[in-house]
Amino acid sequence: PGPPLEGAAAAVPPQWRTVFTTSYADQMNWMGEDSAATFQQRYLLNDSWWGGPTHPIFFYAGNEGDIELFANNTGFLWTLAVEARALVVFAEHRYYGQSLPYGSRSYEVQNLGPLSIEHALLDYVQLVASLKANLSAPLAPVIVWGGSYGGMLAAWARIKYPATFAGGYAASAPILQIPGLMDPRGYTHVLCVD
Repeated sequence: PGPPLEGAAAAVPPQWRTVFTTSYADQMNWMGEDSAATFQQRYLLNDSWWGGPTHPIFFYAGNEGDIELFANNTGFLWTLAVEARALVVFAEHRYYGQSLPYGSRSYEVQNLGPLSIEHALLDYVQLVASLKANLSAPLAPVIVWGGSYGGMLAAWARIKYPATFAGGYAASAPILQIPGLMDPRGYTHVLCVD
């Protein structure tokens, strides 16, 4: 790795290469007829500034949409990646973009069971493990990122899988918007107050 970059890019243009990894359609149904079914899950990768196996991996937990949309609108992550000499990974959420577990049949009712937070988090844990093995980077700290629903995924990933995710950045994540923790009418009340 070279010297630290000075004044790290006021505007780092997002660039990546598209990669696909094999993921299980249903990682939690080990006895079901689809237990061995796999699909190609898309992720975007940028190693332009990566300092190597001990430098961080910035892992964006994709949310409800095509992952390129989020990669093009997450400027802070890109800017900080240059300064931190981080590998950047944007993982596409299952059932969105090009990551369809059952192809054109993914949205049929009988195939919607694996469209869950738990399945998405397992996809991300398995992708991180694969990346770290393939890059010979077992000690690289992984910081999980996300915004809105993706921010919730980032927070849950850090809480549920602390051995995988060393830290997390959850932007605009409605963390307290959980039944029993917050008045479900609170948001509407704040909007309507003069």
